[in-house]
Amino acid sequence: GASPWPVVLSVCFFVAIVLFLLPPVSGQMIYLPISLILIEKYGYDSAERLTVAILIATVFCTAMKLVASSAQQKLIGAPFAKSVTVKKAFGLHGPTFRIARSILSVRGFSWKKVLVLIGMPDWPISVLCGVLDLAIIPVMIGTSPEMIKILPNCMSMGFLLKSREATDMQNTFNTLYFTAFVVALLIPGSLTLGVAVLVKREIDAHKDVFDDPNSSWFRDPQEAEILLAIEKDEKEAERLQRLTSWNVQPTWVHMVMLAGAVCASLSLYMQGGKPFAPFQFQDKEGLGQLPDGKVVNLIKPAGWAIVGLAGVTTLFLAIFKLWSAVRSKQLETNDASDLTGKPVEREESSLPATARL
Repeated sequence: GASPWPVVLSVCFFVAIVLFLLPPVSGQMIYLPISLILIEKYGYDSAERLTVAILIATVFCTAMKLVASSAQQKLIGAPFAKSVTVKKAFGLHGPTFRIARSILSVRGFSWKKVLVLIGMPDWPISVLCGVLDLAIIPVMIGTSPEMIKILPNCMSMGFLLKSREATDMQNTFNTLYFTAFVVALLIPGSLTLGVAVLVKREIDAHKDVFDDPNSSWFRDPQEAEILLAIEKDEKEAERLQRLTSWNVQPTWVHMVMLAGAVCASLSLYMQGGKPFAPFQFQDKEGLGQLPDGKVVNLIKPAGWAIVGLAGVTTLFLAIFKLWSAVRSKQLETNDASDLTGKPVEREESSLPATARL
């Protein structure tokens, strides 16, 4: 493209870091589009340029990953090291993370430490490193083998771009693209499996401390508070379910829920009518496939209808959530009475007649 390298790299870096800081977004969802942009920017008209482009994308994505992990460790884990809410959200009190604590707390490098750093979910393990107040440089060095997960993603995008060229090697590059993509999926899965085996072995090796409820062996010092908070959340969820179940919902809420279900179903069924214009990454025209050169034109009228139905469904869900919150608040006193087994006295005389009704 015409944009200079500093602009391309800056935009890619900023967008990637923002996405990395969203827990639901996986690394692969970031590596693929970023590597596609960088490889196409550098060029891939020869084997040498393709190789260099893939390496540039791999190094850049690895750097993004390390910066994001550092931010998660030092901006989330360290400041909230004593936050029950944060630890509860990432499950840092469980047996798996007790094993992770024991491995990460050992000085020096080992294959176990590297496996934990790149094989466990990104957010929880980075936050745990912050909670343990580990030095950032050793953690980043131990995380750098993440490159073995990133490289196949970048290779797949390079081969995808080459497969768009009408040459004798087109089918070969197409096969290489699918092979690299499958490898990119298999490596994280294999690492996760490796972590599971490691955790099982470590738990068996320390069976005595795990069987002892009073053992403090790498146990989170706030575990009791975390478990109490989880129990409280479960009770609150049960309470909310009881107060907002279908049987106690008013008619208008029934109508809202049914309308939302209908809208959601229609938005799903309408996808069979080709609501979006075709766009193939393997097409050599690239962005030239965009109708009138605009991304928004990929959405046909039926596509806009799907988007609208999705918005209406979200609105109905928000209405239900709002009603649930209001009803829960109104009946909070009654629910407290049910939990304690003692009636709560109310000074009805001090209430307006409409409130008493």
